[in-house]
Amino acid sequence: MDWRLLSEPSAVLMGVSPRAPRMLEAMQEDGSWFGFLGYELGEWTEEVPRRPPCDWGLPDFWVADFRKNESFLPELESFYPARERSPIESSLSVAEHTRRLSRIRDYLRAGDIYQANLTVRFEADGIPDPWRLFLSIAQRSQAPYTAFLDAGDWKILSFSPELFIRKEGNRIRTNPIKGTIGRMPRKEEDRLAVEWLLRSEKNLAELLMIVDLERNDIGRVCKSGSLAWGPFPNLVSLPNVHHLCCPVSGVLREHVSLVEILKATFPGGSISGAPKRRALQILRELEPHRRGPYCGAIGYASSDRMLLNVGIRTGVWKEGKLRFWGGGGIVADSDSEQEQAEIRSKLEPFSSALGVSASEFWRSPE
Repeated sequence: MDWRLLSEPSAVLMGVSPRAPRMLEAMQEDGSWFGFLGYELGEWTEEVPRRPPCDWGLPDFWVADFRKNESFLPELESFYPARERSPIESSLSVAEHTRRLSRIRDYLRAGDIYQANLTVRFEADGIPDPWRLFLSIAQRSQAPYTAFLDAGDWKILSFSPELFIRKEGNRIRTNPIKGTIGRMPRKEEDRLAVEWLLRSEKNLAELLMIVDLERNDIGRVCKSGSLAWGPFPNLVSLPNVHHLCCPVSGVLREHVSLVEILKATFPGGSISGAPKRRALQILRELEPHRRGPYCGAIGYASSDRMLLNVGIRTGVWKEGKLRFWGGGGIVADSDSEQEQAEIRSKLEPFSSALGVSASEFWRSPE
């Protein structure tokens, strides 16, 4: 993606979930729209009880018409701004995260769900320049679906490795990620980590569950017999982590609208769980924070094209503060310490840019 918005938009649509259908239909008119759809729009698509409004004043969605704008890829080579250490607070302590993970296991044993993606929100203060921070994290993460959205009072910094929806003409594609391991410092250790990930029954089972979910979601708007998936699994390697993923694609039925596509697929299965609606209900119970743009979708849409990332590895900046989130899919044999280590690995580009070492980030005080 790698966009920065260079001037004032010619039109902006923003608001809360009940306005979403009208907003999404408007995006299909002439012009190209860029912005974000917040995770809480899933309360509309999946009929989940609504959370209170965002305490930072962010809407559930924000899209702007930039038909007269151009985008660019910034020069990132050598951009490492020096920073003093920023203390980082979390919405869930390590102990609280462990207790909620245990609660998800109860739901798994009861047969309510097969998987749920539990997340934690982090907050750092004392960040005067979000654009410089964005460049610093982008250099560290090298994520393929990176985006910077400047909406005035607040900014979105997204470094997503995951494609949510790519639509070109009547073809649609998603590429869910499930299965993660942190990179190892030595080449041989890193090779062994990849081999372990590719053989891990737990991670392969997680990925297969979500691929099945995505096939079902996309199948709602695609022609019968047009769905394809694989290779399974596919490996994605970034500077800080290795991921497993698997593309799913299909041919859209005639006259399918953007509203229908998002109603069928949003939010992404990899950041919710399976079955999706029950997982969202359980996460609504267990997470004390809104996700906002995180785990939503960021990108652009027009009458015949759409490209949206899954808003993971994503932060929101406002008045010198940065909120960012981390999470992972929980299944029956998930281990709390491993899940917490995975979150730290995923967020290493954030913690490193904020001057906090991996050994200090989100640790139990005991």
